[in-house]
Amino acid sequence: MKLSAVKDLRQMIADEETRLESLREHERLIALAFEYLPPTLKMKGNIAQFFAQVEESERRLETLRDEYTAATVQLADEICRRVHGATSDVLIQRYCHGKRFGNIASELNYSVANIYRLHRQGVRAYNSVEDSA
Repeated sequence: MKLSAVKDLRQMIADEETRLESLREHERLIALAFEYLPPTLKMKGNIAQFFAQVEESERRLETLRDEYTAATVQLADEICRRVHGATSDVLIQRYCHGKRFGNIASELNYSVANIYRLHRQGVRAYNSVEDSA
């Protein structure tokens, strides 16, 4: 598994959450206007299609979240198998939890320069095992 896989899923979730938020805002506006629509317009296909889009987006978001959880666990396991010690902690914090180097440094009580060094070492070690596999 590539180190960026979880980050990519995190971005897909953020994009889908934004899309769903926008759809829900439109849904709220449609519900307000719905009271004033004539009965002949209430069952038009466009409105039904719109509500189907909202449901599809909710399902997609749930699926992405499940994939993200599974990918995070899988990546953390792979990091622990390939890299050891503080280096694995840095990679897990960075790639599984999406933390910034400064935050990792303060949590692990290292300087940012040491975190960069550990990160470089960890990426090299992780990729060398991946390349030899």
